[in-house]
Amino acid sequence: ERVLGRVRERFGIVISKGLRVTFVHLHEVKHLLDKPKRLTLLAESWGTIKLAWYALNVVTPHVYIDTTGCAFTFLVAKILAGCKVATYVHYPTISTDMLSLVWERRPSYNNDVEISANRLVTYGKLVYYAAFAMMYGVVGSLSDLTMVNSTWTKGHISRLWRMAGRIHVVFPPVDTKGLGGSTTTTAIAADDDDE
Repeated sequence: ERVLGRVRERFGIVISKGLRVTFVHLHEVKHLLDKPKRLTLLAESWGTIKLAWYALNVVTPHVYIDTTGCAFTFLVAKILAGCKVATYVHYPTISTDMLSLVWERRPSYNNDVEISANRLVTYGKLVYYAAFAMMYGVVGSLSDLTMVNSTWTKGHISRLWRMAGRIHVVFPPVDTKGLGGSTTTTAIAADDDDE
């Protein structure tokens, strides 16, 4: 009830009492998402698969909705549990920007100085990133409905999830009244190829 109250407060969405909403608490299995020091994309994705397996064994919905960007959970939801899959992606797990930073051997949040300074290790990381991006594209394509929060995200998801079909841009709800005297208006939803 507290969560539904926060949804009503924050987003102005009232969920009908007739609609059954079940929350699966995952506190006791949060260790599945422990962050490793190496191969983090692969290890974290494996952790989300195990977490999804646990949750979907507690309750299996007709529609599985992911808002975390953990597309590897779609394997469990769609193939093993038989759910329809909808996703709202804020930021892709891997982006073409991340691949470019490694390719250019530029030190960054995803590319240690030690890695970028070593050509052989850089090429190894490129192979790892390229393989991960391909797998991410395959599992992302399992989504029946794909929504993203920006045109930037849409561009990356379009390039990575090539088989995903149409990708809809749905801008996050913004309380424009709370912005004070601003005259700027904000679109709630847009999809530039619906015309």
